[in-house]
Amino acid sequence: MRTAEDLFREFERKVLAANSFAVRFSVDATEKQSKEMDATPAFEGEIRVQSGKRSLFKLRRQGEEKCWEASDPATGRFLAGAFVRGGASLLPTPPTDPEERFRLSDFRLHEGGRVEVKVVSYSLAIAGERKASVSLWLEGAKIVPVQRNVRLDSGEWFMEHYEDFSIE
Repeated sequence: MRTAEDLFREFERKVLAANSFAVRFSVDATEKQSKEMDATPAFEGEIRVQSGKRSLFKLRRQGEEKCWEASDPATGRFLAGAFVRGGASLLPTPPTDPEERFRLSDFRLHEGGRVEVKVVSYSLAIAGERKASVSLWLEGAKIVPVQRNVRLDSGEWFMEHYEDFSIE
């Protein structure tokens, strides 16, 4: 039987080994966090990474769009790794090593309400400064992310919903 950490690591390996990775997302957040991110409590965006090529991170709110693009492989690895570990809401940070920036521990596995959905909960230490509790809903044998809830120790929270997740 797979443990919560086994399931999470399989998801992480699939995304990091992919030649390309893309996801569209929508996020609900607390008002305070939204102000810090210069976004309304509800915003949406997308992440696209092509191995060795262009990487893209976009945030959209009320008709305005912010875009961050790069062509170096390090940025692509950062975007993919940071998305897997911390989610889209924690990405507007300078590229660093995701394993160093986002430390994971205390994995737990829960049923997701439907037979084909598993919820992996874990603790997240962000750059040694902040902590968060994370729950990630993964669906089916392909291990596709459906939703992620991130609750920071300061009380802010994010609820991310994923659409059009693809890896090749």
